[in-house]
Amino acid sequence: MPTTLTDALMRLGKYEHAIVPLLKIKAAQKKIEKDYSPSFFREAYQRLGRCEYETKAHEKAIEDYSTALDFDKRNAEVFYARGQAYEANGQLDKAIEDYGKSIEIEPGFVYKYLAKGMALEKKGEFLKAINEYSNAIDADKELSNSTRLIVQRGNCWYQLGRYEKSIKDLDHDLVKDKNELCGPECR
Repeated sequence: MPTTLTDALMRLGKYEHAIVPLLKIKAAQKKIEKDYSPSFFREAYQRLGRCEYETKAHEKAIEDYSTALDFDKRNAEVFYARGQAYEANGQLDKAIEDYGKSIEIEPGFVYKYLAKGMALEKKGEFLKAINEYSNAIDADKELSNSTRLIVQRGNCWYQLGRYEKSIKDLDHDLVKDKNELCGPECR
């Protein structure tokens, strides 16, 4: 079955090879639609989008992620993945919108808030980025990403000229001894 083959190729990082069987499914879709469930096609288009994203074919990835969403309009992971493709393609507004939809459908995941915050920061929307970094910090129950998030938030406060808040974050106990994140030039 092509999806098992593509899954194996993707796990090996051979995305360009995984595209071939997925394109065969895409080409045969109309002929085989009655024999397969919508989730089969959603997964095929989602995998195709991932392979295209990994091989830097961002426009194609966006197109195929959009088709995957036609099969399941509430799939948070596909919205997140399409957001990544939009961001890689320089379409920050669309990326931010998709990250937001992913969060709305499935809140509480640090990586989603972080991605949205970083896209907002790239756009220069520092207050909104601060809000997303704060949401990510709240969601980070194991504190595995909190140091990085606090530094990101502190840098946004700095960009806004809110130095007291910036210092509070950059002098936070989780940040103080992490020179790789915030060394002397950062302080």
